[in-house]
Amino acid sequence: MSLIKLHFLPFILLFGIACSTPEENTGKLIEEDIYIDLLTELHLLSAIEDTYPDSTLREDGLDSILNYYNITVETFEESHEHYLQDEEAQRARLDEANRRLEDEHERINDVTFKVQEERRQAQKEEREMKENS
Repeated sequence: MSLIKLHFLPFILLFGIACSTPEENTGKLIEEDIYIDLLTELHLLSAIEDTYPDSTLREDGLDSILNYYNITVETFEESHEHYLQDEEAQRARLDEANRRLEDEHERINDVTFKVQEERRQAQKEEREMKENS
């Protein structure tokens, strides 16, 4: 199982538990695309927490993420409960969050490869200049 999917397990478990108790929507919901962005960012936060388990990352990270999107904890929780009511749609949202993570991972790998190639080329040119001097 890939690392990304393994870290997504807590969200899937939360999804399963919450689906059993649907609730009424009483307020403003987060747009679905923003909600998926939040799921993606919360997944990344969870992965970082695994790397630094003794830090205050959970609180600080969650506050930072919600502040960035100008969303309160209550609004997120209410939206989360609402979106969990449709199990199939929630699976699709989780799949989309996972796809976004995989796309970002691929983009980072591409940039890393490009930087490494540029360094190799620069080192090669430097060696050639030294040899020709």
